[in-house]
Parts: sequence; structure tokens; C-alpha cells
Amino acid sequence: MLSLKNYLLQKEVLKSGDARACYEFARDVKEADILALQEAVIKSGDAKYCYCFARDVEGANINALENVVIKSGNAEQCYKFAQNIKGADIKALQDVVIKSGNAELCNKFARDVKGADVEALEKVNNNRDKEYEQLRRIKELAKAVKKTGDERLYALFAKQVKGVGINLCETFGKQKGKDNSEEFCK
Repeated sequence: MLSLKNYLLQKEVLKSGDARACYEFARDVKEADILALQEAVIKSGDAKYCYCFARDVEGANINALENVVIKSGNAEQCYKFAQNIKGADIKALQDVVIKSGNAELCNKFARDVKGADVEALEKVNNNRDKEYEQLRRIKELAKAVKKTGDERLYALFAKQVKGVGINLCETFGKQKGKDNSEEFCK
């Protein structure tokens, strides 16, 4: 049974709806109303504190907290949840990490999470490598087009090719003290 002081404090924490405060109160105060505090954390939708609650609070509803983390789309918290929470839905959490396209996080997930689908996670790295190679080739082509000295060709290239990364047609259009960007960017 909570002391009157802790009961009143818990009431204020719940009223605030602050996910961090609810998590810390549940973690640190014996006899806290875990269900009510957990519901407040879930309602907040804060993936970080849902993960922390699942990790640190005895009696937490892992599935309910995990659902919030998955729905948030927060790949970092999904990785942590899969890595540290016993009984986590590895496949569902992994799917979020894969969808993020974060190759580094996919590597960590494959390395650190028991039951991870390493092949599926490696595909993200393979796709990243292909995207990098494509971007590298585009930049090489841009340099070759620039070497021609044909500003119109370069501006057309910049306008038409995705992945160049800067608005080159405006850059060339503003050369030589004139602003001809409209002409170059037609």
C-alpha cells in the first residue's frame, strides 16, 4: 500500500501524463500502481519510455509496450527492445529496423539479437551498397558533363538526374554576375 505522500505524488505524475515521470515512478517506488503508470506511458506513445518500462519495471505488459514501440517506427528502440526484452517479437521488431533502411542498425541487429534473420538484414546492406555505387556513378557522370564546359548540358543534367544533390541549374544560372537561373532551369 502506498503511503499518502506517494499516493498523492503518483496522482500528480499520472495527471501530468509525462512518460518519463511515469516510468521513473513505476521503476523507483515500491507499491506503485504499475498498471495505471504503464497505461499512461502507453498513451504517451513514447517508444523510448515504453522500452524502458518493459526493461525495468517488474510486472510490465511486454506485449502492450512492444506494440507501441513497433507502431512508433522508431528503429533504434525496436533494436533495443529485441536485444534486451525476453519474449520480444523479434520478427516484428526486425521488420521496423529493415524498413528504416539504416544499414548500421541492421548490422547491429543481425550481430546482437538472437533469432534475427541475418539474410534479410544483409539485404539492406546490399541495397545500400548498390545505392552508393549508383550515386558514385552519377557524380562521375556529372563531373564528365561539367568538363565539357557546356553550361546548358550541365544544367539540364542537374535538372533531370536524381541524386546529384544540389540545384546545379541555379548555380550555373547565377554565374558571371547575372541571374539567368530561370533560363537554365527551364
